[in-house]
Amino acid sequence: MVFDTYMNVFDAGIWREYTGITNWKIVFEACGNGRISLYRFYEGTRTLVSFKEICDREDVSDYIFFEEKGNALYYLQIEAKDDFRLKRAIFSTEALSKREVCIGTVICTYHREKQLLQNLEKVKASLFFKEGTEYFGKLNLCVIDNASSLPEQKEKSLVICHNSNTGGSGGFSKGMEYIRQHKEYGITNVLLMDDDVDFYMESFYRMYALLSLRKNEMQNRVIAGRMFRADKKYIQYTKTEIWNRSEILHTGWMQDMRKVECLPWMNL
Repeated sequence: MVFDTYMNVFDAGIWREYTGITNWKIVFEACGNGRISLYRFYEGTRTLVSFKEICDREDVSDYIFFEEKGNALYYLQIEAKDDFRLKRAIFSTEALSKREVCIGTVICTYHREKQLLQNLEKVKASLFFKEGTEYFGKLNLCVIDNASSLPEQKEKSLVICHNSNTGGSGGFSKGMEYIRQHKEYGITNVLLMDDDVDFYMESFYRMYALLSLRKNEMQNRVIAGRMFRADKKYIQYTKTEIWNRSEILHTGWMQDMRKVECLPWMNL
């Protein structure tokens, strides 16, 4: 099994550019009889970096260290010689210092209670709301209800505010202003999110890690999400838009992210 996919490759070049970190390791837990290999992918060429042989019925924790000073992608390949199971694998670093980060997630909504409540429950079930984890208390939710149909709520972890129907821009503006007025929440970064978006919590964990490790000169750079089609989830509809005299132009439009040749552009 080869993990050279959009969700599983590690873009070491982008992380080096934004954090300055070049030393990484892939930490894994596995059991059985097989081989775990780490590959480097750059300009169409795949290179074996290192591998570990596993032959144990009990869970084994190990890692593969690598250094990247260029712009390569990294991924794992699993070869089972018999019964073999990979339980988890994480790209990590032993950075000396991390920034204190708390994300304020502003969601603007208008009569989309079902989708909104499903998304709120998904976030509240994450590690950001689980005591004892490094993520606990590092993400707050601020819902601006342009329809004023939801019960108002004002707690640190979840705020629901009524608002006149000022559209998305007005709702997001009110949410950001609310966060600015409540400095006691300790919000360092604001995330603007649609009410009906379908997302993976893994995106939040990776964003938190990037914000925690960013270099000083990258603090004012904006992190943008990618939009994929709901009916064909492997198709990237757009990565960013360009406003050109009232005409919206898409970049990275309709890319099939199952194709390996599209992966080097996924974070640019």
